[in-house]
Amino acid sequence: MENKTIKIFFMILFGLVLLGSIFSLTVKAANNPGGCNCPLTIWSKCPNGYEKATEKCGLIFKRNWCCPAVPKCTDTDNGKDYLTKGTCTITSGTMTINSQTDECVDSTTLKEWTCFNDLTINYEPKSISGYICKDGALVEESAVPPEPETEEVVEEEEEVEDETEEETTLPTVEYSKCSGDCYCDTLLDCNRGYKKTSTKCKKNFLWIFPVAGTCCCPEESPEEEPEEPTPICTDSDGGKNYYVNGTVKGKSDEYYAAKYGVETREFVDVCSDAADIPEFYGLLIEGYCDKNGFVQEEEYYCPNGCKDGACIEEPMKHIEIKGNCRFLSEKFPDKVYLMYDDCYTGVLLNGNKTWTLINFDLRDIKNKKIKDAELVINKVDLLVLEGDEYGKQAVAVHKITEKWNLNTASWSNKPSFDPTIVSSQEINENGEYTFDITSIINYLISDNKGVLLKAQNENEPNLKRFDKAYLNIGYIE
Repeated sequence: MENKTIKIFFMILFGLVLLGSIFSLTVKAANNPGGCNCPLTIWSKCPNGYEKATEKCGLIFKRNWCCPAVPKCTDTDNGKDYLTKGTCTITSGTMTINSQTDECVDSTTLKEWTCFNDLTINYEPKSISGYICKDGALVEESAVPPEPETEEVVEEEEEVEDETEEETTLPTVEYSKCSGDCYCDTLLDCNRGYKKTSTKCKKNFLWIFPVAGTCCCPEESPEEEPEEPTPICTDSDGGKNYYVNGTVKGKSDEYYAAKYGVETREFVDVCSDAADIPEFYGLLIEGYCDKNGFVQEEEYYCPNGCKDGACIEEPMKHIEIKGNCRFLSEKFPDKVYLMYDDCYTGVLLNGNKTWTLINFDLRDIKNKKIKDAELVINKVDLLVLEGDEYGKQAVAVHKITEKWNLNTASWSNKPSFDPTIVSSQEINENGEYTFDITSIINYLISDNKGVLLKAQNENEPNLKRFDKAYLNIGYIE
């Protein structure tokens, strides 16, 4: 009878628990903090990325809501404490997103990790005069005990070894110190670039126990012409260029070399795999060369997102700006030609040259971020009275370096110009021709002196006529 009563009691209790769980899954509580889940039972754990809240849910058995965890960054040495080894950890609930521990880059430089915010961990290379780096922290050099001297111990042990050999009547082995750049090696093979010799030596194990070894000395390289030294570290995008995907090649730092066993490494800029998580949107891992030639990485959040290992730029806009032409004739040096649309370049039959000056009103793009700039001219036939064109002509664009006036410009008062060719095109058939002048567009915006068009070869008769000139500018607001 008692067993039957106990069974009935547990069945009722189980039914109440099940009924409460069903109600909690189907009824939405009014105090839901938002984005939270009500666990099935009071013993249920929150899934990864969630944590227990103080608010309660459930109609019968009250449980704590499971709400999205807020990422937090903690630093065990409480920030930039160069004298204490610490670990920075970003967690979201029970899930660890990132963790970095202070470490030594070399004998004097510390890589100190700190929380930049709750989503980002940054590091700073730090060196302090009079301090050395040891076990992830800077330590006063005077506070580090000197390594025990081993030479006297070796000599004492050598004497004991000799006494033992005399007692056992074994053949004596003569041990020597390795000279020059040689070192005592107790392994089967020497380091790369070294070879075994017949000289025997002893090396103390743990500064106490002598172990027999062989001297390893540098290999003699054949006499060859010295190779050109390769750069210590190279970065194809020129450094921290977040909008260009680059490849960095250089030396491995101490941590990377110890972890992967390689002296050099190659790193390609990459968008983070966690970019789908809102907190990590636009996260780019940018490679670069540090001042010591080591390959390093940096986290950077791209404002417009990350794609193919580079930040996405803002959408580019285009604008056309009409140019005003003034052509100059060497044959009539004082004449001012008031034809604003017609432009000429080349050499007449009598050897006189013709040039064209062009200026633009660039006030609308003065504060824009220019991405590219093109000069476009439209070639048309000569007028009947002007004669023959005499074949093809290479037309060059030059930067004008002196102020000039559109209404008074003539050959006799023509402005000076830079002889360096900015861009050139071979002109023959009628139609539009494009010149890339991106390299000088900022100069044109600031000085507004315009450009000069002239034939590259002014030793042979050749004449070309253009009826239109304008700029095609690509920019970002």
